[in-house]
Amino acid sequence: MEKKDAKKEKPNPLTMNFFQRLFSKKKEEGQEKNEEEEKNEENKISYPMLPPRRTLSVEPEDYIMERFNGSIKWYDREAGKAKKAYMRLRLVSVVGGALVPVLINVDIPYMTATTTVISLLVLLAVSIDSVYHYGEQWSSYRSTEQFLRREYYLYTVNEGPYRHLNDRQQ
Repeated sequence: MEKKDAKKEKPNPLTMNFFQRLFSKKKEEGQEKNEEEEKNEENKISYPMLPPRRTLSVEPEDYIMERFNGSIKWYDREAGKAKKAYMRLRLVSVVGGALVPVLINVDIPYMTATTTVISLLVLLAVSIDSVYHYGEQWSSYRSTEQFLRREYYLYTVNEGPYRHLNDRQQ
């Protein structure tokens, strides 16, 4: 009992070094939450309460309806978003990269500024793609979605790893 009470005691700031005081997470009773903790609480993901189930009580058809179809839709939607972003960024970088050398050789007022702006747009497009990797996301999401569809069809026709599933159920 005494050990627990000793842990709850407030540390003496005179014996603490600078870094211990700086990074101490101890809270005094009645102290208000700081802004960082309030932001963390606001950003917490709250999951819906799921009803309790018995073990192995989910029928395969219910699982497919509840989880599997939702996963396929999510991967399909995210693959489409990543593809659009990737194609737009590639379009800007390819077209801009082709225009700049041509426009540099044209003798029109403000052409230097125009080519500089186009070059900056190309730089931004390539940089954004290198940070977010939309092409890789597109490929990954699409392949996962296709893999899930393949597994679904293997299951429905009792092939592959699901070949002897009906034998075990009977």
